[in-house]
Amino acid sequence: MREGEGEARTPGTPAGSDWGDAFPRGEILLACGLALALRLIYLVGVAQGPLFLHPVVENPGGPWVAWLFAAVSALTGRDPLVLRVAQALLGACSVFLLAATAHEIWGRRAAVATAEVAALYGPLVYFASDLSPATLSFFLVTASLYGCARAARSRSRPGILVAGLALGLVTMAAIAAGAGGAAAPPRLASNAVLAWNWREPPCGAIDQFFFASYSSPIFRLPWLPSFALVGPIALVTAWTERRRAPLLAGYLILATLALAATQVCDRTRLVLLAAALPLAGQGIDRLFAALSRAAAQAGSWPGAPFRAARAHGAALALFGCAAAFVVAPSPRFPRPQPGEGWVLVGRAYEAAGNPRSAQDAFVSAEKGGMRSADFYADWGRLEFEKRLGILAEQHLLTAVGLDPENAAAHETLGEVYYDQENYGPAGQEYAVAAGLLPKRAAELFTRAGEACEEGKDPGRAAEMFRAALRVEPGYPAAQTGLERIQNPAPPAKPVKMFAPLEGRVSPSSGR
Repeated sequence: MREGEGEARTPGTPAGSDWGDAFPRGEILLACGLALALRLIYLVGVAQGPLFLHPVVENPGGPWVAWLFAAVSALTGRDPLVLRVAQALLGACSVFLLAATAHEIWGRRAAVATAEVAALYGPLVYFASDLSPATLSFFLVTASLYGCARAARSRSRPGILVAGLALGLVTMAAIAAGAGGAAAPPRLASNAVLAWNWREPPCGAIDQFFFASYSSPIFRLPWLPSFALVGPIALVTAWTERRRAPLLAGYLILATLALAATQVCDRTRLVLLAAALPLAGQGIDRLFAALSRAAAQAGSWPGAPFRAARAHGAALALFGCAAAFVVAPSPRFPRPQPGEGWVLVGRAYEAAGNPRSAQDAFVSAEKGGMRSADFYADWGRLEFEKRLGILAEQHLLTAVGLDPENAAAHETLGEVYYDQENYGPAGQEYAVAAGLLPKRAAELFTRAGEACEEGKDPGRAAEMFRAALRVEPGYPAAQTGLERIQNPAPPAKPVKMFAPLEGRVSPSSGR
């Protein structure tokens, strides 16, 4: 007789657990402690980087997230630290809720396995220190899913209705907040496939794969489980447990469709994990149970895997197909180059007042494959303003070559030429920038006129001043410059350096 059989069972508790049905509070709290420790360790690494105090990417999630950040900053004066510590605590609570959901459906062993996998799951550790609504949204989804599982076990129709409605609302809110309000893409089928791809498609410029390993060494070693492991196990378990866990299997289908209709990225895909992690925990528990039975039958552990594989050949084949589906490369979204991450690091160093480190980050960005016009424009501006090297002009010309309509590159190039006293090209670059920036056209046309005036080309200078006045009549600097051209000041009289020599007697004349 297995442990737990023939004993009195609490009404409503799930059946089928080999460890009995008591909630494993001690094991799960230990896993939650591990989850919190990992998140705080990663937070220490994040706090040492320039992006901790100087984030250069706007936070997604809409106005309510911005209001939350502003409120925390006003109350504590330590906006990044307090909010991220709170997110680490929420992440540990999410681990508890995931384990509780698994216990409601399968029992004790699945709950412990789910808690351990969720505590070590890399993306959840990463997002606990990311200034985004991802961790809060995931907590709300896991809480709603646990409410659905508990209501389904008690067979309370009002509870199922309320919990199901809450789960749908928080899931859609989590996807919308993670996507940042992006429009629905037209290719729904390919997005549904992408939702189950092991690569983490970045939302915007933030690449989780780059910043996780950049911020902490815990992501530089392949010991944290990723979607490449969790995804195939969850798919296989969802199929084999579809009758016992229809809530989780159905939620995976609906969440995949919701992702396909909006945007798939590393933040929005977290909603899948609310069901995938309990399914993965159950699958891992079943794997170890099968190995234990095979070892008992074979009499030794070395032959247990082969015996278990023969006994579960269909499940093994299904897992191979699921693994191939999950890890197949995506032709639409290849893994991003590290150059984009280095650009954000460089901008953060620049905002922190560390131009040397910013220069090093831009060098790494170019080596990492970054070749955009905006990148070279920013790099050239940094080198010109901080006098870092002599390549500012070359990088700005590269930006203009890549994008002739890059206004920032033209304006900074005008400043470079003006600083070199090359006034003709400076005026030309300012004029081009004025045509590309209508809101600043008067200012830039005026600067072009001043450059031409310095270059002794009054005709061209007057033309630029008139162009500024056409854009903004009465612009003071342009009006003053035009008057200066039209009414030049009279030439100054030469200053007499010595008194005239008339009437003086030369010593050599003898008079």
